Amino acid sequence: MNNILFPEKVVEGYKLRPLTLGQIQELVPYIQLVVNFMYERKITIDTANDKMDEVLFCLLPVMPDIIKIVIKEDDDMIKNFGAEKAAVIFREIVLQNILYLKNLFRPLEGAMKEVLSSP
Repeated sequence: MNNILFPEKVVEGYKLRPLTLGQIQELVPYIQLVVNFMYERKITIDTANDKMDEVLFCLLPVMPDIIKIVIKEDDDMIKNFGAEKAAVIFREIVLQNILYLKNLFRPLEGAMKEVLSSP
Protein backbone atom coordinates (compact mmCIF):
# COMPACT_ATOMS: atom_id res chain seq x y z
CA MET A 1 0.00 0.00 0.00
CA ASN A 2 2.83 2.46 0.73
CA ASN A 3 4.11 2.07 -2.83
CA ILE A 4 0.78 3.32 -4.16
CA LEU A 5 0.61 6.31 -1.83
CA PHE A 6 4.31 7.09 -1.97
CA PRO A 7 5.72 5.82 -5.25
CA GLU A 8 9.39 5.06 -5.14
CA LYS A 9 11.63 5.40 -8.16
CA VAL A 10 15.28 4.42 -8.53
CA VAL A 11 17.25 7.14 -10.31
CA GLU A 12 21.01 6.97 -10.77
CA GLY A 13 21.11 4.27 -8.10
CA TYR A 14 19.15 6.28 -5.50
CA LYS A 15 15.64 5.47 -4.28
CA LEU A 16 13.61 8.64 -4.61
CA ARG A 17 10.12 9.21 -3.26
CA PRO A 18 7.98 12.26 -2.49
CA LEU A 19 9.30 14.55 0.21
CA THR A 20 8.64 13.80 3.84
CA LEU A 21 7.58 16.49 6.30
CA GLY A 22 11.07 16.37 7.82
CA GLN A 23 12.69 16.93 4.43
CA ILE A 24 10.33 19.82 3.72
CA GLN A 25 11.38 21.43 7.01
CA GLU A 26 15.03 21.06 6.04
CA LEU A 27 14.33 22.53 2.61
CA VAL A 28 12.60 25.69 3.88
CA PRO A 29 15.75 27.90 3.70
CA TYR A 30 16.38 26.79 0.11
CA ILE A 31 12.74 27.21 -0.88
CA GLN A 32 12.88 30.71 0.61
CA LEU A 33 15.92 31.54 -1.53
CA VAL A 34 14.06 30.39 -4.65
CA VAL A 35 10.93 32.33 -3.67
CA ASN A 36 12.97 35.50 -3.07
CA PHE A 37 14.75 35.08 -6.40
CA MET A 38 11.46 34.59 -8.25
CA TYR A 39 9.87 37.53 -6.42
CA GLU A 40 12.75 39.87 -7.30
CA ARG A 41 12.47 38.91 -10.97
CA LYS A 42 8.64 38.83 -11.03
CA ILE A 43 8.66 35.17 -12.05
CA THR A 44 5.43 33.27 -11.39
CA ILE A 45 4.42 29.66 -11.92
CA ASP A 46 2.74 30.81 -15.13
CA THR A 47 5.82 32.64 -16.46
CA ALA A 48 8.49 30.21 -15.21
CA ASN A 49 8.61 28.30 -18.51
CA ASP A 50 9.30 31.52 -20.42
CA LYS A 51 12.03 32.49 -17.95
CA MET A 52 13.55 29.04 -17.48
CA ASP A 53 17.11 30.33 -17.88
CA GLU A 54 16.57 32.63 -14.88
CA VAL A 55 14.90 29.88 -12.87
CA LEU A 56 17.77 27.48 -13.57
CA PHE A 57 20.28 30.18 -12.62
CA CYS A 58 18.50 30.44 -9.26
CA LEU A 59 18.30 26.68 -8.71
CA LEU A 60 21.92 25.82 -9.51
CA PRO A 61 23.37 27.13 -6.23
CA VAL A 62 20.78 25.27 -4.10
CA MET A 63 20.60 22.09 -6.19
CA PRO A 64 23.39 20.25 -4.30
CA ASP A 65 21.80 21.07 -0.94
CA ILE A 66 18.37 19.90 -2.07
CA ILE A 67 19.79 16.67 -3.48
CA LYS A 68 21.77 16.12 -0.26
CA ILE A 69 18.64 16.42 1.89
CA VAL A 70 16.62 14.09 -0.32
CA ILE A 71 19.15 11.31 -0.96
CA LYS A 72 21.04 11.66 2.34
CA GLU A 73 24.56 11.73 0.93
CA ASP A 74 27.46 13.82 2.18
CA ASP A 75 28.57 17.07 0.55
CA ASP A 76 31.72 15.63 -1.00
CA MET A 77 29.82 12.83 -2.73
CA ILE A 78 27.28 15.23 -4.22
CA LYS A 79 29.88 17.80 -5.27
CA ASN A 80 31.53 15.04 -7.30
CA PHE A 81 28.35 14.15 -9.19
CA GLY A 82 28.55 14.92 -12.88
CA ALA A 83 26.22 17.67 -14.07
CA GLU A 84 24.03 15.19 -15.95
CA LYS A 85 23.64 12.89 -12.94
CA ALA A 86 22.74 15.81 -10.67
CA ALA A 87 20.26 17.14 -13.22
CA VAL A 88 18.55 13.74 -13.61
CA ILE A 89 18.22 13.31 -9.83
CA PHE A 90 17.03 16.89 -9.32
CA ARG A 91 14.49 16.60 -12.14
CA GLU A 92 12.98 13.50 -10.53
CA ILE A 93 12.80 15.23 -7.14
CA VAL A 94 10.88 18.09 -8.76
CA LEU A 95 8.61 15.76 -10.75
CA GLN A 96 7.69 13.72 -7.68
CA ASN A 97 6.82 16.87 -5.76
CA ILE A 98 5.47 19.17 -8.48
CA LEU A 99 1.93 19.36 -7.07
CA TYR A 100 3.26 20.25 -3.63
CA LEU A 101 5.58 22.87 -5.11
CA LYS A 102 2.83 24.43 -7.22
CA ASN A 103 0.48 24.52 -4.23
CA LEU A 104 3.22 26.13 -2.17
CA PHE A 105 3.90 28.85 -4.73
CA ARG A 106 0.29 29.72 -5.64
CA PRO A 107 -0.51 31.60 -2.39
CA LEU A 108 2.86 33.32 -2.58
CA GLU A 109 2.06 34.47 -6.10
CA GLY A 110 -1.18 36.03 -4.91
CA ALA A 111 0.64 37.96 -2.21
CA MET A 112 3.34 38.95 -4.69
CA LYS A 113 0.75 40.30 -7.17
CA GLU A 114 -0.83 42.32 -4.37
CA VAL A 115 2.48 43.88 -3.38
CA LEU A 116 3.48 44.61 -6.97
CA SER A 117 0.15 46.26 -7.81
CA SER A 118 0.09 48.54 -4.76
CA PRO A 119 1.43 52.10 -5.23
